[in-house]
Amino acid sequence: MFDENKFNEFCNELNIFLGIHHELYENICKDVYLEELTSKVFKSIGLDSDWKPDFSHSVGKDQSINKKGISNKSGMILIDKNNELTIKISGSRTSKYETLGAKLNFLQNNNYDYILGCGTNKTEIESGLKKYYCYVIDSEKFNFFDWDWQEDEDKKGDKKWYASYENIEAVIQSRSTSNQLWLTVSKDFCDFFQIIDVEY
Repeated sequence: MFDENKFNEFCNELNIFLGIHHELYENICKDVYLEELTSKVFKSIGLDSDWKPDFSHSVGKDQSINKKGISNKSGMILIDKNNELTIKISGSRTSKYETLGAKLNFLQNNNYDYILGCGTNKTEIESGLKKYYCYVIDSEKFNFFDWDWQEDEDKKGDKKWYASYENIEAVIQSRSTSNQLWLTVSKDFCDFFQIIDVEY
């Protein structure tokens, strides 16, 4: 879907579209609005998108770009005291599956090829900066069965699971939060990464 030149072209165009968004809105661009905005950016650089304005909340894939499935994510950008960046990404809810093995099987059999994220840092946004962190991650990097999962409990005694693998940290939260998957990855884990200071 992307090479470095195409990703740079995408980010340059994304900056323009985010600028238009922020001429109208103070709030960050996320959720279904981010899906629509990125679909328009893709089309503007000559790629096909099948995104439709139907407020679909289907699991995994949000749109296809030239027949490649895309999961659009916002992502929380965390910046530590050494100015190192990590990205916290929400994943699917797995509460309908009882065992860890069933949950991992569901997560592994995703229907998208890439995560396309456009994250923000809460402190920067609250200070008035319109700064986004655009990233792409190939879904083949998520080999959930290869990770060393450990079982734990929340304060209510409900099961949750966590794992670390190379530069990934993963948590499947307890049932009170629908056993949702959360991933924390380093900037270097991404296939492509670029900071966008929105101009408007």
